[in-house]
Amino acid sequence: MDTPTNSPVRFGVFELDPRAGELRRSGRRVALQPQPLEILRALIERPGEVVTREELRRRVWSNGAYVDFDRSLTKAIVKLRDALGDDADSPRYIETLPRHGYRFIPLPEAHAHIDSAPQAQGALMAGMPQPEGPASPQLSPISKVQPVGIRHGWRWAALGLALLALPAWLIVTWFGVEAPSHLPPANVAPAGAVPFAPPPNSIAVLPLINLSGDKEQEYFSDGLTEELLNSLARINELQIAGRTSSFYFKGKDVDLGTIAHRLNVAAVLDGSVRRSAHTVRVTARLTDAITGFNLWSATYDRDLGDILILQGEIANAVAAALRVKLLGNTAAKVELGGTHNPAAFDAYLRALKAYWSSSDVPTLREEVVAGFTEAANLDPDYALAHAARSIALARVALFDMGPSMRGTLLTAQSEALKAAELAPELPESHLALAVVAEEALDFASGEREYERALALGSGSEWVLGLYAHFAALMGHFDQAVAAARRAVLLNPLDSESHRRLGEVLEAARRYDKAIAALNDALAIAPGNAYTHAHLGFIYYALGDLERSRSVCEIKLEHFVTQDCLATTYEKLGRHRDARAELAKLRASAGDAGAFLYAEIYAEWGRSAEALEWLDTAMRLRSPWLLWRKVDSSLDPLRKEPRFQAIEQALKFPS
Repeated sequence: MDTPTNSPVRFGVFELDPRAGELRRSGRRVALQPQPLEILRALIERPGEVVTREELRRRVWSNGAYVDFDRSLTKAIVKLRDALGDDADSPRYIETLPRHGYRFIPLPEAHAHIDSAPQAQGALMAGMPQPEGPASPQLSPISKVQPVGIRHGWRWAALGLALLALPAWLIVTWFGVEAPSHLPPANVAPAGAVPFAPPPNSIAVLPLINLSGDKEQEYFSDGLTEELLNSLARINELQIAGRTSSFYFKGKDVDLGTIAHRLNVAAVLDGSVRRSAHTVRVTARLTDAITGFNLWSATYDRDLGDILILQGEIANAVAAALRVKLLGNTAAKVELGGTHNPAAFDAYLRALKAYWSSSDVPTLREEVVAGFTEAANLDPDYALAHAARSIALARVALFDMGPSMRGTLLTAQSEALKAAELAPELPESHLALAVVAEEALDFASGEREYERALALGSGSEWVLGLYAHFAALMGHFDQAVAAARRAVLLNPLDSESHRRLGEVLEAARRYDKAIAALNDALAIAPGNAYTHAHLGFIYYALGDLERSRSVCEIKLEHFVTQDCLATTYEKLGRHRDARAELAKLRASAGDAGAFLYAEIYAEWGRSAEALEWLDTAMRLRSPWLLWRKVDSSLDPLRKEPRFQAIEQALKFPS
């Protein structure tokens, strides 16, 4: 039965009131812009039916003005799902039908009309699933482990995601993202616009479609895509779009030309993979994004042990199709650090999948570290597996402020050294050494290894991003900003890249530009706690306390915004509220939050207590001491002899 156009409708704990133009959750208004609200209304009017993209275009974007329809529709759907706490992969309310449209999933009795059947309201609510509310978009996987109080919590994501800088430069996409406003239009530009002119030899590698008939094999098709992306990124003559931006289009009904415009690339590589017990069939196609012509295509049938050779063959074929003059041995670059052992390769890919689903330290140890250990045991010469195990162990150490932390870091260092011994030209080996040195507060070694990783892996946005982070903390701001901007160019749909640029600019105290970069990050991942916290700290530094408070209060229960509010409330004269925020942090973090408490007490003007907590951080060898050199909140302490003694002991490079 069709839903009357203006009748309020309840589904789950939500209620759509078309006449008031409001979406409410449990009686409270949910902020939603007009376009996503109108889309929801269109879908609810025809529950269970497909509403095509063209129907939505005519209904929602009918004013005749030029719009980037694909991007606008995606943006509106993302905002709608965010408001409903929905998930594109496991939808409760809004289902995507690729290349066709969207469908509202009807719940039992979900479309009873409030004004025509008031007696049914209680029954409706009693029978509905009760969602816990909209999920926090783009939550860093590290933030899910346990909240250790540290202002610059983004570094949890940066160091944890260093694991993904291994063969695939992976980054998890927890929720759907939308393109920042500055991205080029998805369709043909209107008259007078700047023509599409991507850099030469720039490529996006789209996720290979899994044709195995088993969704459990998705880890293999995604992992093989990421290995191929990494292989191409090692060819200096090519410019490869970042993994997050390419994987953003997975399962979406977007044509190749639109993808190329979004990512500003000259060519797009796509295809499929079908795996059997001992063999694999890969079909690949390279398309010229400007002309739309097929530049090259091929189908490969290989034994699983030949996967590494297959990557080299595809990389060479892509380079030949683009008429790229290669410098050096491409096959050697592609195969560097890999394995010909199918079981080791499979264990490696499964460990990567486990990493993304890990939510606590035991899972990291028992599945992620164990998986990389299995891969390395099956092939002791598998340098990538040793490097991955090193960084996974470093992440475990990051959460462990107890006596075992040093032993874990030593094991991580041993694994990194093994990787470097097996493959001294492998960027991931030096990245692992850099991450371990950074956590161990060995800044001289960290600087050396980051620079080596960058020299070998300048085509990776994650090497660039992690180098930028470290360089900023060492006070090398020009190099840091240049590397962070380059990472954004390679991965424009990645909120982490935009946020990292904002944080690097914040460390350099270039606040206006930092605000712009952080707002770009929020355009992709609205509501991200880390981004809001950094904006709050910047507004605090600029003296705009009310804006600092408002942006941090958006995520009241997150430890980074609690830190922001503890300082801001105190400055606003809300002393009781400030103490309450600090108490929450102390209760959850214990001594592991020592550096954070030093920041807060320094801002409160209680220097003696701040210095005591800095001494505790030094005793624990807290990795968060990395921020000591550039952290504006510690400015009140910089002339203190005890503070200067800590600086000398840490031996920051000049």
